[in-house]
Amino acid sequence: MNVFGKICQNRLSSLVKMALSIFFIGVLFSTGLEAGRRRMGQGGALSRSPQECQKDARAHLRRMIEMGDMNTLRARFAGLPEQVKRRCLGEQYGKRGKSLLHIAASARQIKAMRFLVEIGLGVDTCDRDRCTALHHAVAGDDEGVVRCLLGLGANFKAKNREGWIPSDLARSQSLKELLTQHAQKFSRRSARGNRGTSERALDSCFPRQDEEPVRMTRESDGRWAATQVIIAARCEAGGAI
Repeated sequence: MNVFGKICQNRLSSLVKMALSIFFIGVLFSTGLEAGRRRMGQGGALSRSPQECQKDARAHLRRMIEMGDMNTLRARFAGLPEQVKRRCLGEQYGKRGKSLLHIAASARQIKAMRFLVEIGLGVDTCDRDRCTALHHAVAGDDEGVVRCLLGLGANFKAKNREGWIPSDLARSQSLKELLTQHAQKFSRRSARGNRGTSERALDSCFPRQDEEPVRMTRESDGRWAATQVIIAARCEAGGAI
């Protein structure tokens, strides 16, 4: 009985030693493999799929914009081929499909917003609800971001999927007044531009006195209508057109 017990004890000890050896070998192997991944692929990036790498790159780009890390952001886009740059700028984030400009506006990163527009991201880029960054800024009652977007040329008449323009989402009276004043200034500038263009078109297309008339090109309905008003005024004043 003692001999049998010793034999069992020896075999048990051997099995325990073997199990411990296998365990330590596995630990050493996994540690060495992880260290090799870090040396070769920056944390094992080479062993991941392209989709995982792209997801990490998107998340990193979003963090840079939310934090306003302009130095890293400029370095990220510097020297990129135009096709790759357009692909990066065209990425959509989240369930609503927000653009990088939406993210910068939500984070109130004015410098990032200007930079994104400068490198080619449209200031009126829409999400899946057809809301622009201006829609979101007005809905968030963020006057500073609204002023920045208007200065960058955002369309204050853009309609979302519900048919609402940004001013329909304004809650504060000051923001409503800001959008109204901007619309009035825009209308006055447009009117002055149309009048100047129509006067020049009239002088070139309808010569005075004995010059040979030239057929006028109809560039737009608004410009044509303005030209007709000028012609009528000259006729009423008497003399040659």
